[in-house]
Amino acid sequence: MVKPALHAAAFVERLPRRPYCTDDPAQGLLIRPQATALAYRHIQHNPPPHVACLVFDVDSSDGYEAWKDAGLPAPNWITFNPKNSHAHYGYYLEAVVARTSAAKQKPLRYLAAIEHVLAKRLGADMGYAGLITKNPVHGDWWTIWHHAEPFSLDYLAEFCPDADLAAYSRRSRKEVGGLGRNVTVFDNV
Repeated sequence: MVKPALHAAAFVERLPRRPYCTDDPAQGLLIRPQATALAYRHIQHNPPPHVACLVFDVDSSDGYEAWKDAGLPAPNWITFNPKNSHAHYGYYLEAVVARTSAAKQKPLRYLAAIEHVLAKRLGADMGYAGLITKNPVHGDWWTIWHHAEPFSLDYLAEFCPDADLAAYSRRSRKEVGGLGRNVTVFDNV
């Protein structure tokens, strides 16, 4: 079994150098150096130019069980709110997916489709913006570390029925899409 400190180190090494962070999302976000940001309850998990980790917001009282119930692989980490069991699931990606203006659209659409289907299967919040997550190394949350090995998109796609991936491609532009509500806003403008 890998020690939690090694899992925490794997999480930290994927963070932006100056991530957004906050103790209360309703109060707004701050940009701080990584070492300072780690003291906040919520933190930005992906650097701006790419996606290195998929995070799902599972707001149910049995937040831990959603991945098992959906027949999905165990995420790298699950961070719970001990008061209500709402959780954030983190899946590290083996290869980062660029999301800049110069990024290739095919990998980005593939990632968005996989994220959308997995979120539906988990019963996750489809409107979750995906910018910040419950900080897994913060003491206010309970974190379960499963493993540190990242997932390939092709492996995650094995858990997405072809019909669901195809349906995502044909979805209405009004429906909330993968990669958070910001992609949906872009698609609808």
